[in-house]
Amino acid sequence: MDSKVIICALARDCADSLTKNIRRIEKLRKYFSVCDILVIENDSKDRTKEILQEWMESSKGVFCEMKDYGTATIPESVAGTVLPSYSKHRISKMIRYRNMYLDWIERRSEKYDYVIVLDIDANWFSYKSIIKALSNAPDDFGAITANGRHFFNFQSFYYDTYAFAEKEDSLIIPDTVCGDGYRKESIRIRKLITKKYLPVSSAFGGLAVYKYKAIEGIRYCLVENANEYVEVQCEHIHFNKQIRDRGYKVYIAKDMDLIINSSWYSWKYPLKQFVCKNSTIRSFLLKYNIIEWKQHEL
Repeated sequence: MDSKVIICALARDCADSLTKNIRRIEKLRKYFSVCDILVIENDSKDRTKEILQEWMESSKGVFCEMKDYGTATIPESVAGTVLPSYSKHRISKMIRYRNMYLDWIERRSEKYDYVIVLDIDANWFSYKSIIKALSNAPDDFGAITANGRHFFNFQSFYYDTYAFAEKEDSLIIPDTVCGDGYRKESIRIRKLITKKYLPVSSAFGGLAVYKYKAIEGIRYCLVENANEYVEVQCEHIHFNKQIRDRGYKVYIAKDMDLIINSSWYSWKYPLKQFVCKNSTIRSFLLKYNIIEWKQHEL
């Protein structure tokens, strides 16, 4: 593709997945005329800093800002009934780091066509599905987000209900982001994703492709949620609102795949995808009851 792209990621204590994802990212970079990398790292205790340093030294166009702030990934506790993962303390930190890569991009002389934001600690993602999703995307897109997966007890769930909003001004409640309610909401969202590109108010799914002109000049902001347990909105919700306010649309791309958690599903899911698309193999396995699944589980 004759496009200039920058891939941005936040990193902390993700050495195990980082090495695998660097290989995938390097394959993805070959599809663009320019593809730079920017990683904002903080406070890692494992080999993350070392791996990033080696990547910078071995690959042109890789930039990493590494710094220790002495902060916890998720605070052990916060005041009142607020759940730590959805507290001002944690989301303010995420906003600060995300705005660091947006500030960095604006300072660059290179003018990018697209910004790809990736959860670089994901267990697996399909770099080819990114190219396909971008090549076939609706003209009016400002953001294409992944159909991210999270696996639990041999079930597949939509990843990141916290960043998802089907309609504007949806109040986020604990029942949609944790516990049994999270699993029900995740399954509900997965069943919604029947179109190749599903228009939504907000989503992320661990991976998103943005038109740079759709996000140029905007920033992540802290927005209160008016719930005693979920104190603030996910940073992606207001960010996506600003994109939509400019006349662009936010989509979930059904076939842009990412698996967030580490498990044997990292190879089982791509294999299952292949089998599903091969009618001969699928018919044989179903005929002899070797496998059984519902279409929405893929």
